[in-house]
Amino acid sequence: MKKVYSIVTLIFLIIFNIGCKKDNITSPNENQKILVLSRNKSSLDAEETKLVNFLQKNGYQYDITDASSILDLNVSNYKVIYFRTDAEPTQFNNSSILNKIRTAVENGSSLILEFYGSYLGQYLGWGNVMTGGWGPVVDDVWSFVKPITNHQIFNNLPIWDPPSLPDRNEQILGKIINKSSSITVWLDNVVDGVRLEYWHLAITYGWPYQNTNSSYCNNWGGCTGERSVHKSWVTYAQHGLGKLIVDTPGVEGTPSSRVKCELGNAGKILLNNIIKWAGGW
Repeated sequence: MKKVYSIVTLIFLIIFNIGCKKDNITSPNENQKILVLSRNKSSLDAEETKLVNFLQKNGYQYDITDASSILDLNVSNYKVIYFRTDAEPTQFNNSSILNKIRTAVENGSSLILEFYGSYLGQYLGWGNVMTGGWGPVVDDVWSFVKPITNHQIFNNLPIWDPPSLPDRNEQILGKIINKSSSITVWLDNVVDGVRLEYWHLAITYGWPYQNTNSSYCNNWGGCTGERSVHKSWVTYAQHGLGKLIVDTPGVEGTPSSRVKCELGNAGKILLNNIIKWAGGW
């Protein structure tokens, strides 16, 4: 259990530490749309599909491109570029493509990366990809407690301070709905990275081995091995007029693995806030 605990603790930190046209640019308001990157725009993989499903459910307009067609686009027209994919996107490790994306970000676009999309950040020289493993043993739930950093991405999020029983569904950031093992992939050592921090409550009923020594737990005195508060964050780095953003809640409740999760009420609010902040909308 000690070995499993170290993996779960790492993932808790990583998880907290978004009308479809494919290169058919007809709208005069491209800067109000999201550019979705994919490895093959004609056949989206499971992780790319999760991203598209989130955008559809939350009313975003978007276009989809891949490495074979991105050079034909004015990428700088898109205020948000989003990449979540299911394998290393080696097709994007091309100097012309990287220069196109780098220029867009420096001109004011924001690049949001999840899971294997994190490799794009490494190709750009903006951080280092890390990999690990996650094998949850119970149906974990993680819930929003309160912000640490004063920032607009936390606007309208319900505060639960302290997070006393009973548990509150409206506070849920994400939860596991089908336990399975998965590789984890995330961007670490973000160059000039800034953390927007908050506290989250991890709930692991049936697995009472969480760390209970955070400063929040010590001040509150109410943490247990099954209900404990941990520090989480969203990371961004300014590049010219635009931003790199990682460590989001993830479009399906986790930004760094394939474990089947579900985004909760607080997770949806947080992720939508991040996207709107990224786009300046």
